[in-house]
Amino acid sequence: MSDKIRIISTSDVHGKVFPHEYSYEKAYALEFEYGFAKLAMLVKSLRNDKSISDSILIDNGDTLEGSPLQSFYYRNLGNCVSDAKAGGAYRYQASPVSYAMSLMGYDYINIGNHDFDFGRPELAKHIEACGAKCINLNIGYDYDIKEIAGYKFAFFGVLTHLTTRWESAEKLGDATFPDAFTLAKETVKKIQEKENPDFIVCCYHGGLEKNPETGMDLGRDDGENQGYKMLSEIDGLDVIVMGHQHTLSAGVYNGKAYCQPGVDGTHISVIDIDPETREMEVKLISLRDEEMLMDGDICMDLARVEDACQQWLDKPIGTSKIDLRIYNEDKERLEKSQFITFINKVQMDRLNGDISSTSLFKGATGFKKHITLRNIVGSYAFPNTLVKKRISGKVLREYIEKTLEFWDVEDGYIIISQDYLEPIPQHFNYDIFDGIEYAAEISRPKGSRLTKLKRNGVTINDDDEFGIVINNYRAAGGGNYPMLAELEILSEDLTNMVDVIAEYIEEHGEIDFEPVYNVSIKV
Repeated sequence: MSDKIRIISTSDVHGKVFPHEYSYEKAYALEFEYGFAKLAMLVKSLRNDKSISDSILIDNGDTLEGSPLQSFYYRNLGNCVSDAKAGGAYRYQASPVSYAMSLMGYDYINIGNHDFDFGRPELAKHIEACGAKCINLNIGYDYDIKEIAGYKFAFFGVLTHLTTRWESAEKLGDATFPDAFTLAKETVKKIQEKENPDFIVCCYHGGLEKNPETGMDLGRDDGENQGYKMLSEIDGLDVIVMGHQHTLSAGVYNGKAYCQPGVDGTHISVIDIDPETREMEVKLISLRDEEMLMDGDICMDLARVEDACQQWLDKPIGTSKIDLRIYNEDKERLEKSQFITFINKVQMDRLNGDISSTSLFKGATGFKKHITLRNIVGSYAFPNTLVKKRISGKVLREYIEKTLEFWDVEDGYIIISQDYLEPIPQHFNYDIFDGIEYAAEISRPKGSRLTKLKRNGVTINDDDEFGIVINNYRAAGGGNYPMLAELEILSEDLTNMVDVIAEYIEEHGEIDFEPVYNVSIKV
């Protein structure tokens, strides 16, 4: 056995326990290479590696939200997980993700912005139930000192301060969000002065604003991601475990190891440190390459919750006279799918809005004639809520011009702009509107692409005012829409959008409306 110390990390697993795509009917479901059930087996292999002396397992946040299994739990079971040790009965404890993590033996957890989605009480239950030590400074925890193989390690966690853009004050509670770079730098200095450790590890739920290998910008530098700045400017820092961006990156820069293992638990990050020479080897390991099986304990202990979730997803809730299936995502974004018309119709009905906008999320399936909850969760991927804001004609025009930047022109054809495909796909940042009629030419310069903006056939003037219904992420300026953040809130609905859509369908029984063709986007 060598003296190498291994730091294993996951990030942005987004509620994925079992490797199932829940939009597929259970009978036809395929098994994918992601999720805690498979990660657990890979972690066991990595921790049992005889070439290392000791290991630490860290999760870097955004674990609670993102899967129908987690949504089912929070809507229906309250704190209930299946526990084979209790004779297969339900035990009131915490979510399936929390339970799976407790079986995997995490040492530390950091917190991501989406971990606030179900509120602070549920986050507190997760922290308690997963059995790991929380090191996130934003919610009041402190750094931790751990002796590993005779060396002194310090661990602390910070979260991107732009979280306040996306989450309500009610969900954030007493969490504080100073500049993440400044907080990390001050913490490293404090640890050095008080503890004099051999190694300092920062778990940062944020990503890279520049590519360490080239120095090239990775999208807009608005402070959301400050990993490159931390690598470049924080003396005394040895390791940064990153996330949030959903990208794959790993390496050593400026004497510091860094890693980011993508999204959904498809990969795991491994940093092997030789404490004597301070040499560090960083790598990303893919579940696909390892061909891992699922962990038997996780499968057995959570089987009843998984089965109950599958039954819940197949619950019939209504029908549709209109074909609302998604056949070609990009074409239906460009030409405006009637599925979008329906979602906007639901949003305007819920908060009595004049105008509504929403995105066609990547992978959305739409609805067939007979609609189940499975169809809804397969088409609306995020636990958004709704906000109605007062918007002027001037700001509405700015909003639409911004969202039209999603498109570009190449060889006479409209394509998706590379800015919305790299470093991560951002289909959720292209919005489509109802309650207005508008036309655009994408070959025109950005900011002046709109050629028509009307409501009920009348041109919209700058000083006209409307009530627009949007999701809470967009209402907070998320997706680089700062013009929306300061608008006056007229009303809010804190019901999860999956429930909002389901309630609308159940109330009406059958979806039937005249198709709306109010958008024209040309070269």
